[in-house]
Parts: sequence; C-alpha cells; structure tokens
Amino acid sequence: MRLWITRQGAVLRSSRGQILLETEGQVEKAWPLEIVDEVVLVGSVQPSVNLLRTLSNRGVPVHLVATSGRYRGAFFLPLSGQAELLKLQVWSTLDPLPIAKRIVEGKIRAMGAVLRAWGKRVPRVREGASEVEAFLLMLSHAEDVESVRGIEGGATAAYFRHFAAMVPGPFAFAARTTRPPRDPVNALLSFGYSLLLTQVVTAIQMAGLHPALGYLHVSHGARPALALDLMEEFRSVFVDRLVVRMLRQGIVNLGHFRPVKGGVYLNDEGRGVFLRHFTRGLGTENEGFREHIFRYVQHFKGHLRGESFPFLVKGVP
Repeated sequence: MRLWITRQGAVLRSSRGQILLETEGQVEKAWPLEIVDEVVLVGSVQPSVNLLRTLSNRGVPVHLVATSGRYRGAFFLPLSGQAELLKLQVWSTLDPLPIAKRIVEGKIRAMGAVLRAWGKRVPRVREGASEVEAFLLMLSHAEDVESVRGIEGGATAAYFRHFAAMVPGPFAFAARTTRPPRDPVNALLSFGYSLLLTQVVTAIQMAGLHPALGYLHVSHGARPALALDLMEEFRSVFVDRLVVRMLRQGIVNLGHFRPVKGGVYLNDEGRGVFLRHFTRGLGTENEGFREHIFRYVQHFKGHLRGESFPFLVKGVP
C-alpha cells in the first residue's frame, strides 16, 4: 500500500505497529505498518525520527514532494545492490553516449505514439508525430551527450507545440514552463512528473541500482539522475495522457489552482483530485503502469549485463 500524505501541517509518526496521521495533536487516521510499502509526503508534512527509522529498517522508501510539484528527494533504502552490479553501473557511465541515445530515442518514440493516438480525435495533432520523429535521424548521428540533450530539447519543444492543441478552453497552454509553472496545465504536468519520479526511484532502489548515476542527466550530489533518465519514456504515455484526459473530461477546473509568487500551483483540493486519478492509473505492482515501471527498470538492469533493453511504447497501452 502506498501512502500519499497531503494534509499540510500534519505529523506522521509510528506507534505500536501503526502509522499515525495527526493534526493539532489529534489522530485522524492510522494504518498498520505491515501493509505500507511506500510513503510520499507532499508539502509541509512532518515525519517523526522514530517513523523514519522504523520505515528504513523495513525497507520502505519515503519520498518528499513540494506542493509546487518539485521532487525534493527521498530517505533512501540501505544500498541493497550487489557489488558486481554497482561496478557494471559505474563502468557504463564512463561511456554514457549509447544509453543516453537509447533513452532519448525511447522518449521520442513515445511522444510520437501519443500524438498519433490523439490525432484520432484531433487530426492536426497527428502531423506532430512526424515532426517529433524527424529528430530520430538527427539522434542517430549525434556524437556526444551534449548533442543528444539538444536533440531531446528540440523534440520535446515540438511535441508540446502539438500537445497544446489537446488543451481545452478555458485553460491556456503555450509552452512547457517550470520553476515555477506559469499556468494550470504546467502545474499539473510538474506535479505529475514529480509523482512519477517517486515511483521510478523506488523501482531503481528495489532493483539494487544506484539512483544518482545518470547518462542523459548530469549526476551531482543526491540528484536522482538515473531515475530522471528512466522516467523519460513514461512522461508522455502516462502523465501527459492523464493530464489531457482530466482536462478534457472536466475532472479538474480553474478552482483547483492558486497563484503563488508568479507561479500557478494545485491547491489542496486539486492535489487530492489529481492524486486519486494518478493512483488509479498507476495500479499495483502486478497491474498497471507501476508494473511497467518495475519491469522497465529490470530491463535496464539486464542491459548492464549485456541483455536487450526494449522500448516501452511496444508494451504500454
């Protein structure tokens, strides 16, 4: 069971085999420790030291996400990877170009597939698939990671120009903006990507890989560069499709957002609505996108040992 705690000012602590959610000194909810396998704290939620120690001992990851949608980090599990696997991972980062190209190719293929699917409802969006996939030829000739990053940026900008046609009124979306997101659509995308990142970090840790060793994304400090790499193929097929569906079906409205210091963010009610639909789409470890995420990370792990690393778009509906 995943716990998504969004109640601002709440305290989360453990007692007698339970996780307790308290506000103003009163217990609001309680969950048995043994059924919780992941915790995501959104915004100003204070976990007790005893709870963190207990969850760490049980191998349960705890992720921190800001109300702005920015991923803050995680209390990592003790490194469970095998030494030989860690050596393979480190060696592979010494020549990051092949994997960086593979990651960007997967992202471009996924964005093209999503645009083609949307084109069944909005025909002019279908033209965007060819425009985005044209970057694949450029990618095949890239000779360094910096060039790969530039191609990835160009393909993504082209994708979001066509993504805008899927956004219904009264929402407005001109381009992807972050830190801060400038409109409600960008607020949804940012929040969704951060939640997706928590799932990829968990899958990486459970696979025994180190999340900070990246290929496309620069590794520095505790930044989960590998997780940022491996979530690229999932952005459009999971988060973007979810956001478009919620907008076009009227599941979210302008009342679910609030302006803060030049940015636009989901309010408490909006985060709750988004989380319910995100969780529903994510499914379980045995069904839904969470299964795809875990399987995808296992394929990457196998690739380090010389196995194939298939593209996601072939296996995701």
